Amino acid sequence: MWFDPHQLSERHDQLVVAVLTGFGLDGQKSTWNDSDLVVCASACQLAITGDTDLPPLRSAVPQGYLHGAGDLAVGALTALHERNRSGRGQLVDVLAQEAFIQASFSYSLNEAWQAPVLGRTGEGINAGPFVIRWGYPAADGEVSITFLFGSAFMEFTPKLFQWIWEEGECDEATRDKPWEDYTLLLALGEEPISELYRLHDVLAAFMSKRTKAELVAEATRWRLLLAPVSELREVIEIDRLRSRGFWDHVDQAGDRFYRHTGRSFIASAQPLKELTAPSLLGVDTDEVLAEP
Repeated sequence: MWFDPHQLSERHDQLVVAVLTGFGLDGQKSTWNDSDLVVCASACQLAITGDTDLPPLRSAVPQGYLHGAGDLAVGALTALHERNRSGRGQLVDVLAQEAFIQASFSYSLNEAWQAPVLGRTGEGINAGPFVIRWGYPAADGEVSITFLFGSAFMEFTPKLFQWIWEEGECDEATRDKPWEDYTLLLALGEEPISELYRLHDVLAAFMSKRTKAELVAEATRWRLLLAPVSELREVIEIDRLRSRGFWDHVDQAGDRFYRHTGRSFIASAQPLKELTAPSLLGVDTDEVLAEP
């Protein structure tokens, strides 16, 4: 790092210094080389993504530092709030690895609280004694459902089965499962694992009778954690992306246009530039070779 954050903070006691690194400013790993892939792996996220019999599957878009940047923004705002109150600045030290642990469902803490060891299973979570399924067939493809239990999911899983019950495709006992404690009941053997797999079958039978569009519309109305698994053709045809100018049409062959992903956000004060056509092979060769 080209400056010493500790020294800068000590010299200017009213200054808020916010720093994001892979493993923090101090400690055993502070001098380690890092990258987004290293951050994601060290946060245990790669331990639960991909197929069981294959190497880990990383996120398609780098995310480790994005999680860290969110924590950095909150830390900086908190420090500024304190400075307004006390007049004193602070050093905000954010570890991208620590911030990204939440993307592994805090898997690194499982051993400490004697929770089941998780693992990769392709379309869900391998919780050791049982597998929680997330991928389900629709009438015209597939959908992903975050089917989990506990207090964090009490706004979602009970409503999912309330919807299925109202459509007449499960009984009241299924609808009224003790969802908040369900993981613990499975782990203790008080709820048979075969019953969890029956719930998977209930979901699969329900989803397979409806199209992805129908399922997404109802999931939006019920505020459920359900999303379509889209093919590239379907992504290109999403009206929302088209209306927001997400695609850039680039002329690459004089009379042919190619669609590329463009601006990831809209900024009115300083709009992002549109993509332009790349140079054709050999056009700039002489100019490049002439440079010293």
